[in-house]
Amino acid sequence: MTDLTYSDLEAACSAGGASVLSSVTELAPAAGPQAGIAPARYVQGRDGTYAYETRFIDGEPSSVVVVDSKASQLNRVEDAISLAIEEGDASLSRMPSIRVDYETLSATDYQLPHRFSDGHIRFGTVDGEVTTKHPAYVAARNASPANARALLELSPVSLAFGAWDSTRKAHQARFRSCLVGEIIGQLADQTEAGRKPPRRGSARKDDIAPSVQLNEKDMLTLLATQEDEMSPTTVDKITKDAKKAKNKPTSASVLGLGAIPRASMASASSRAGASSAPMCCRSAPCASCVSAPTMRAMSPAAHSWRPCRCMASPCLTRSSNCAPIAIWWKPATRWSRSMADVAPTRNSSHWCPRSPGPSWPLPSNAPSPRPGSAGTGRCSRSPATRSSLPVPRPMRMRTDMSPLTIRAVFPLGVFQGHRADGSPDRLPDTARLFSALVNAAGQGSEAIAVKGRLEPSSESTAALSWLEKHPPTMIRIPNHVPVSPDRRPDAYRKTGTVQGPKKSPAMRIGARQISTGTAIDDCVGWFWADAPSEVQETVGRLCADVSCLGEDDSPVILTPDQFVPTHELVASTQQLRPTGLAVRTPGPGRLDELIRAHHEAFPPKMPSAAQDSPSFSEMPRGSRVPTEGLRVLRYKSPTPPPADSPWPLAMLLPLSAHIALEDGLTWCVAMHRMLISRLGDGAPAIVTGHYARGASQPANRVAVQYLPPTLLSHRAESGDFPHGAIALLLPASIAAEDRGEIVRALNSPRLGLWSSAGRVTLGTPLRIDASQFWPTPQPGWRRQWRTLDGMVPETRRQPRHELLGAWGFPQSALLSVGHVFREELALTRANTYWETVSVVTDRGVQILGTHLIPDSEVSRYVHKVPRSIGVVQPYSAQLDLADLVNDRALLALGQARHLGGGLLVPMDSPEVS
Repeated sequence: MTDLTYSDLEAACSAGGASVLSSVTELAPAAGPQAGIAPARYVQGRDGTYAYETRFIDGEPSSVVVVDSKASQLNRVEDAISLAIEEGDASLSRMPSIRVDYETLSATDYQLPHRFSDGHIRFGTVDGEVTTKHPAYVAARNASPANARALLELSPVSLAFGAWDSTRKAHQARFRSCLVGEIIGQLADQTEAGRKPPRRGSARKDDIAPSVQLNEKDMLTLLATQEDEMSPTTVDKITKDAKKAKNKPTSASVLGLGAIPRASMASASSRAGASSAPMCCRSAPCASCVSAPTMRAMSPAAHSWRPCRCMASPCLTRSSNCAPIAIWWKPATRWSRSMADVAPTRNSSHWCPRSPGPSWPLPSNAPSPRPGSAGTGRCSRSPATRSSLPVPRPMRMRTDMSPLTIRAVFPLGVFQGHRADGSPDRLPDTARLFSALVNAAGQGSEAIAVKGRLEPSSESTAALSWLEKHPPTMIRIPNHVPVSPDRRPDAYRKTGTVQGPKKSPAMRIGARQISTGTAIDDCVGWFWADAPSEVQETVGRLCADVSCLGEDDSPVILTPDQFVPTHELVASTQQLRPTGLAVRTPGPGRLDELIRAHHEAFPPKMPSAAQDSPSFSEMPRGSRVPTEGLRVLRYKSPTPPPADSPWPLAMLLPLSAHIALEDGLTWCVAMHRMLISRLGDGAPAIVTGHYARGASQPANRVAVQYLPPTLLSHRAESGDFPHGAIALLLPASIAAEDRGEIVRALNSPRLGLWSSAGRVTLGTPLRIDASQFWPTPQPGWRRQWRTLDGMVPETRRQPRHELLGAWGFPQSALLSVGHVFREELALTRANTYWETVSVVTDRGVQILGTHLIPDSEVSRYVHKVPRSIGVVQPYSAQLDLADLVNDRALLALGQARHLGGGLLVPMDSPEVS
């Protein structure tokens, strides 16, 4: 698709039209592949930085840098509109707009950050009267999706690019942006070093006078000649510094005189302006979306529904109305190239239809959708009509039932949403989906007009009531990662409000964290095994009117396509310690609560002129987030039978004398040294732990553990081990030749061990099945685990996580479980520690308790630790490994699991129902 026409928009705005117009333009450095590009710069603390994120590219997580953010893309379109009007564009010059005039400058609504509701406009006057009292402006502030004509005729860019009248006490006009886009650059260096901003110092050369020193009088004299061109803050600083120096000469570089030497790397890194070096990127895709449901949700006249709506309506001339979107359709033109030095290479654009795309097969235990149902993605009902009065048609549920599926695809590959406390939400849950459907029912094409405002129809209400009573039986959780798990940079922006003093007011500027979204590799899905056909048809129509899940810059396409579920509903959550993924889900009464909250925000009476008057103390007002009518349900991932053991084979070597438990690690170290000595210079890496640079390392190596006689008493061969044994645990990943070498090295009648604790002799090794080492739990008892003599964390304390909280011993234990079962959990060494903890928790692993061991002799618990761990703190732990491993496996956790530490022993308890 190369041209965007009025007919395209008109068709998309019709009932049953397309969902999203998606465009991806591949950009490349304009100077060639060897050149760098200039990404957007942000602030982190006092330093300048770039916004590094993780995105899925070709199915794999990749490091990227934000070249142009979503807000910046809209600003560039506004700049293009302004320039086109200045050049006399015939169409855009006729577009209505609001202009604010000052003595020396002027600004329009498409140049101000908050468009029609910006503080510059609200504090202005029209013909001597305050703007907020002007009838046209009052009508625009009272505009709603039911009747957006007043705002369309006053400020159409506010509808196209989005606007929020955030300072109003009630009836805050909220219009989503129809347009969302961004430019990201895939870093050429995909290592961790590639995410560090390059530091470059800068210098200024002055051939006339490299060094200019002025006394107080001369400095203030020259300052007076430039004072009008400088900010008051700069003038005050120069004046204070000059008076402080008195008659001593000071550098005139602050006035632009003299040379400035090149800053060193260290000093440059401490300044916000030092991070200005270009970045090398493999590719720079520019993704853009035009949301048709957002355009369909705005009606140009009261109580009317037309196939073409606000942004494509005949209320104004077609050219002036479609111009903002038409300019947006050129995502790789001058406004994107001027910023980042990039040029387009190719473009791919298409409408994402409401009808289903590629089919996702249902699971084998799920029935297939019947032909002609909503599962096929088509609705048999004719386009809806809006009437001035509600049509009371009670919905009769037919007895024919079939599966209902909702598949959510994010065109930009990122979900952006926040919880009630402001923290980022990682994935859209069922409660968020339900809220989006309620919003579509109350403001989309299915809504009906009741006393001048839109309300859900009886059919929509019945379908939503069914959904809140019937949670999804299965869901799909795709591969996902936070786009920025580390500390996020801040973006400073104008809030659209004014702060005092009254004599010299200024626009308030606030900081906001960026890169809080989640990169998603695939679709998110919800599956109901049985749903009435009319519910399916109604929900299918509501899905077509959903423009985003989460925030405005998180566009979504909801379709009834099939998918492969990953989690199923836990039938009973009446457990002492419920397991599974916790998912917020609507319950009975949630629909009424959301409608009640909407009515509170939009009461029948409009705000008075006094309430709408601007104030120097005003701040953006958020709406109340309703929390009633919600419940938390658990979903578990169907998992294969638990693995036998990370170490399926063990060799038990009898001890000739008793050794103390606190000396067990010392003897294990001696055993490890003896084994390497007998293997010689060719000892395999799976024994020594020394791998070649870049070589793939398994999750577990050969482990050595001391087993006291009490741990062997249940075995038939316990009589052969009166003093206990040294156990050599062989991992599942060991090669056959390496296993053979170890067996031959131990093939000796008597092996001696020496350590600081004395000398012992080892007997003939006995080979056993380590996956069946422990006795089977008694009927009615649940197997849990505890450490025999403590374990040691594998990392130092990590920074606090915004969702998972503070790092402590429980998180260290979960991390150790993830390291042992890395292959089982499909983890890689690239996963962060918090990601590993999250995956292990989702698998159902629970830490029942941890306790610090107050022992200064840490050598009893670990032989050596990396410097990065810092202070060694041994601790004990009690765990429930769920179905991650069978109940009889012999295994160990922690930093010292390969050398005598972290051995787990059973801790059985009665089942609790």
